[in-house]
Amino acid sequence: MLNSGMNLVITFCLAGLVSCGCSSEGGARPPMGKVKGTVTHKGKPVPGVSVNFVKEGAPRGASGITDSNGVYKLTTFDSNDGAVLGTHKVFLAEIEAAAPGQSGEEMTPESLGKIVGDGKFDTFNKKSQKAGAIPAKYTDPKATPLKFTVDPGENEKNIEIED
Repeated sequence: MLNSGMNLVITFCLAGLVSCGCSSEGGARPPMGKVKGTVTHKGKPVPGVSVNFVKEGAPRGASGITDSNGVYKLTTFDSNDGAVLGTHKVFLAEIEAAAPGQSGEEMTPESLGKIVGDGKFDTFNKKSQKAGAIPAKYTDPKATPLKFTVDPGENEKNIEIED
């Protein structure tokens, strides 16, 4: 189960998607690598998980949300542009989009960014949290055992959640 400190971290990461720096004005963006992967548990895809890459010293983190097949693509500045090059700590956050039929819109980093930008993330987060489906070691950005290096070009970073 996510705690209030974790909610703050998620809010910060998602707010970065819609904050200043989204345009190329004010300086060049750091070198990036495209990142995609699949999140699985016991070999089965895990949908509705926010995958967050955080590199110390980077202007912002990257995040992506797994689809029904457990596949995610990272976004830092523009949709699916990847992550800043270098080694990242990786943590997961449990979310759940609206139930089928409640919304015709697929949950994307951009739609989460809009929820944050509209000041509605706390309400969304309380309604959407799953009850601890991911072990806590993966949801704590400081204690996560997951680290990946993002290289130039295409990167595939698969994550197998262990109990």
